[in-house]
Order: sequence, then C-alpha cells, then structure tokens
Amino acid sequence: MVLYPWQYLKKQLYFLQLENYDLKRFWKVLKHQDLESVEPFRQELVWTWKLRIVFSLSFILYLVFILFSSWNLYILTNITLLAGLLFLTLIYVLPALFVYLLILSVLLLTPFDQLAKYIIITKAKLKLKSFDKLTIIGITGSYGKTTLKEVLFTILSNNFNTVKTVDNKNTPLGIAAQIQKQITKNTRIFIVEMGAYYQGDIRAICKLTPPDIALLTGINEAHLERFGSLQKTIATKFELIETTNPEGMVILNADNQLVKDNYPGYIGKHSVQFYSFKNDPLATLIIKNRKFSDTKLEWSFELWQGKKKIGAFTTKLLGEYSLATISAAVLVALDLGIEPEAIAKSIAKLEPIPHRLQPIANPNGIVVIDDSYNGNSEGAAEAIKLLAKFAKRRKIYITPGLVETGEQAESVHFDIGAKLATTADLVILVKNSVTPFIAKGLEQHGFKKNQIIWFDSASQAHEGLGGILKKGDVVLFQNDWPDNYY
Repeated sequence: MVLYPWQYLKKQLYFLQLENYDLKRFWKVLKHQDLESVEPFRQELVWTWKLRIVFSLSFILYLVFILFSSWNLYILTNITLLAGLLFLTLIYVLPALFVYLLILSVLLLTPFDQLAKYIIITKAKLKLKSFDKLTIIGITGSYGKTTLKEVLFTILSNNFNTVKTVDNKNTPLGIAAQIQKQITKNTRIFIVEMGAYYQGDIRAICKLTPPDIALLTGINEAHLERFGSLQKTIATKFELIETTNPEGMVILNADNQLVKDNYPGYIGKHSVQFYSFKNDPLATLIIKNRKFSDTKLEWSFELWQGKKKIGAFTTKLLGEYSLATISAAVLVALDLGIEPEAIAKSIAKLEPIPHRLQPIANPNGIVVIDDSYNGNSEGAAEAIKLLAKFAKRRKIYITPGLVETGEQAESVHFDIGAKLATTADLVILVKNSVTPFIAKGLEQHGFKKNQIIWFDSASQAHEGLGGILKKGDVVLFQNDWPDNYY
C-alpha cells in the first residue's frame, strides 16, 4: 500500500466508477478485491466531471481531517513535533481509509447529482415532444439488443434520417445527453437500446422516449444478481411493452419461453408480431433454405410470409440466431414502407458487430471469433453451436464465464460445460468463482481433464495462447470478466 499510494486511491476510484456510484455494490467489490495489487486495469479510469467532483471533494475532506487533527493536537499539547508526527502518520494511513471519504462525498453530492440529472432529462423530454414526425423504436431484453439495434440502423439509415443510441449509453441520462446533441427536426427515426438493472429502469427510459415500435429480444438470468428474482426481470423487460403507443407495433421473440409464457399478462390491447429462428408457429416470417459457409463465413437464407416469399438474404453475422434478429428488423422495415430488395441490399452490407461473434482475420490460417461482449447463457449456447459448424478444424473455446447470474450461477455454468463437452476439443478457463462449474459440467459429460487449461487471469490466458494455437484452429473468445467481479 505504501509503495503505491496513488495506485491504491486510483483503484478505489476505478471500482466506484465501474459500479456507477452504486455504494452498496461498491462496498461489496471492495470486500473481495485486492486494492494493493499492482495488476493493471482492464479498462481505463475515465476522468468525467462527476468523478473529478467526487475526488476533489474527497481530497478536500482528506486535507481538512489531517489539518484539523494535527492542529488540535498542537493546541492541546503545544508540541510541534508531536503534531508533525500525527500529520505524517495520517498522510501515511489515510489512503487505506480514503474509501470512506469517497462514500461520504457521493452521499453529500447525491441531491445535486439528482437535480442535475432531472434538469438534463426534462430538457431532452421537452425537446422530443416538439418533433411530431419522429418515430421512436425501443429495444430491450436480456440479450441481443445491440445486434438488433445495429441491424435496424443499417437498414433504416439507408432510407431515413436515423439516429441510434451509442455504445452502452442506454440509461435515461446517457440517452438524454444524446438527444440534446444529435436529435434534430430532420430526424425521422430514433432507435433506443434500453438497459436495466432494477425494476422501473425501462419505464424511466420510456417516459423520456415513449416508443412507437417495441422489440423484446428475450429474457433470461442476466443481471439476476441485481434484479433479485427472475419475476422482477420479466416485469422490468415488459415495461417496454406496457408503455408503447397503444397503436404502435410490438414484436416479440417466440423462441424465448419466458416471453411466450408471460406476454399475455402485459400486452394489453397491443397487436403483436413474433419472430423466430426455430420457425415457431407464432412467427410472422418463416426462415427457409438457411445455409452456413465456413469458408465465406456467412449465412444465406430466405424469408417467407405464409406462401409469399419476401426475399433472399445473405449476412456476415455468424450466429444462427442472427437470422431471427434480421427477420425482426425486416418486420419493422416492411412496416415503414421499405421494399424487400432494398432491405436485402442493406443486410448484405452489414458488417459483423464488434465483439459479438465477430470474425477476425489471422494470417496463420486460424479463425478467431471475438464474442467477448456476449455475457448471457443464450448467447453462449449460440456461440457453442457456431463453433460446432467448423467440423474440420480443432475447436478451442476460451472463457471466464458469465457475471451476475446470481443463485443460478452453478446451473448456468454447468450447462455451458455440458454443451462444450460434445463440441470443443480444448477449453481454456480463467480462474474465478464460476469457471469451476464449467469444468464440472465438462468432466461429468466425458471431457478429459487434460483438455482443460487453466489460467489465473485473462491477460495470462491471451499471452499463453501463442503456445497453444496451431494452423487451422478455430478459437472463440466468449465474454469478458470485468475488474469489479471476482
């Protein structure tokens, strides 16, 4: 600690920012993380205005406490040396206690923070109300939101002035800031990806951006640790449907059992359409003649509505579930009056979504698939299905597991291991609280122990790959493990 005082303080700030200033989760992280470690961060500490203010206030409190304590000791004893020793001792010790000053600063600043957020969100809401020609498309779900957003944006932006939410800015504040910067009277479509950790989060976003078109991609145990129960997750995701324009369009994933089982209780008077890569009987569009090329790394398929062929499509999106994602986007595009031929051209030009089953060129004949932003069980299952399609290659799967699966952590990861046992030739695991369950699932389904390779960290695993990979391999990187998990 003494050798790296700034590193010590920086880690506290880093974890506070990673947890979005949620003090309960911040405290939980601190109890499990080694703040004295000099292991480099996986992400950068971003000096936002909020972090600067929190740190500045904490530092002022830090100085006041040191000076006040030292001065009072001097007044009481009139011994300069003793006061000086206390001053130096507090400077030496307080980095370990700085966390309490950070927590106090966050609490003191919370009323001002809430007021600032209210002003920003209210201004954005009033701005949107002045644009009566704007169509808002809301997307939520436990998985697949970003891919669907990108597919929709690619199709719609070729035909309308379209804006989409960027990166992971899927909270009311992030969306409000983007509205102020990018939405104009000429914007016709605003695609809003809606994220949630707690019940009411989606409803809050919908109050800001009331949807005309709503798409629910699916529900699973993602973020179960935060939601507390699967029923709360279900209720939260369906907040999108409940707040959609009564005359608007609602599209649901028929492949997700939790959606199918629960939608009648939330749908109200909305008319509903469904999409499915399994060609569920509820699906509006049926996928036919699907073919995957492991040399071109693309899918070809047709979409049919009853006996009517909508069109033939090709896509560089590798996951088979992407065909259903595309069919959902096609439903929206057709409803907005875009011709099937124009839709097909847009889809053919769509590049793989970064870090979501994204193929990466490798000069050594190795196929690298980056799925590091996929952190849910359905996505992991689809990644394993994709890996199985490379029958002539040695198949390597590397993962740290999934975060925030709560009480279902063991069953979810055991199931991943069970699926991998019949697909992968080599599994590389990063040591943490969940990967032993993957190993258990592998071994109990006949996978040999010597085909499982363990590393202490993701960085060590990546460094060690050089001595593992061979020409002709296919290696899939599934999920990332943020620094604030253990």
